Formats: sequence, structure tokens, C-alpha cells
Amino acid sequence: MNHITLAALILAAGSLAVAPARAQVVVAPRAITSSSVTVAPRIDWTAWRASGVTSPSQPHNPLPAPAPAAPGLVACAVTENGAGAPAFVEVRSSGRVIASGACGARIEVPAGDYHAMVTLESVLDRPQRTVAVRVPANGTGVVRVDFPVAIVEVRFTKDREPAFGQAILMVGGREVGSIGNGVPARVSAGRVTMIARYRTEVRTYELDLSAGQRRMITAAF
Repeated sequence: MNHITLAALILAAGSLAVAPARAQVVVAPRAITSSSVTVAPRIDWTAWRASGVTSPSQPHNPLPAPAPAAPGLVACAVTENGAGAPAFVEVRSSGRVIASGACGARIEVPAGDYHAMVTLESVLDRPQRTVAVRVPANGTGVVRVDFPVAIVEVRFTKDREPAFGQAILMVGGREVGSIGNGVPARVSAGRVTMIARYRTEVRTYELDLSAGQRRMITAAF
């Protein structure tokens, strides 16, 4: 073997010894995506319970708003001892005042059942009565109340001579007003307490008044 051939064989063997190994290809995992994701609609649980359907997945129609009640009127027929008298009325629903006004003028309210509190304005203690009233649609509910009223008057004397004093009237344990000598006062019939004062002296009178009665008290000091 000549030297040229030998050199060629040595070079070929060296090239095989240093040839790199085949590179390994690493494929990264492919992300899985989808554009068809479905989002469930949010359920209105309050509307579902009110609708009466058996499943929240069933469609339901919202309940219609209730129609407003037709209007009606409230009128007063207030008397004292059977005769007409000035009064004030408050129309109440569940304890709340929804309308008010002077008796004699009709008051408009939605049709329904109410309680009317009537205040008699012509007497010293301003008595009140509460009565039920039904107001029909496009009609009139009438509040009828009669108040029993009496008149009381006081005359003061000192040593059997006319004198000037002051008397306090109390009804139901509360002070309702005061009157002077010879001044008549209109108060509710029933138990009335009169406290008559002349200077530093005091007299107390318990009165049982009936409807239509006029009572004169002589406060003697």
C-alpha cells in the first residue's frame, strides 16, 4: 500500500470518529384551545320564585304590575248632640295617614278599606273618634260620628260676695283648658274634673255631665 492510500484511509476513519450524533427534536405539547365555550346565563332567582315555574331553566314571563286602585271619596257626617259641628278627619291605612282635611269637603283616596280618625273642633277638649270606612271605586265612603257634648260654667264667691277666679278643666286625667268667672265652656259629656282657684285657695269638683246638659258650679271661698 503506498503512502497516499494509507493517508486517505486514516483521514476517513478520523472523520467518522468525530461525526456528531443525530440531534433529537423535542416537540412542545400543543395547547388545546376552543372558541366555542358556552357561558350559562345568570338566573334571576327572585323572578323565578315569583313566576311559578317548576325549574329555573324553564322560560318565564315577568308578572305584570298591579293596576292602580280606582279613586273614591271620603265624606264626613259629624254632629254634636245630633246637630252639625265642625270637625277634622284623617284617613289612615295600617296606621299611616294617607289623606286629611276638614269635614265638609270630600277627600279623594284610592278605593279600599280605611280607618278615619275624626276630631271635634268646637269643644274645649277636642275629642276624637276612630271609625272604619269603606271607600268604593268611583263612589263615596261616609264617616258618621256623633259626639255627646255638655256645657259647664263656674261662679266664684268670697264670703258670699261675687269674686274673680280661674278654673282648670280636666278630662281623662289631662288638662284641656281653663275658664274664668261666668264663662261657659263646651266639653265632652262624661266625667270632668274642675279645679277652681281663688288667690291661694283651691276647690276641686268632680262632675258627671250628660249630653246636652248645662251645669253651673258655685265655687265658694
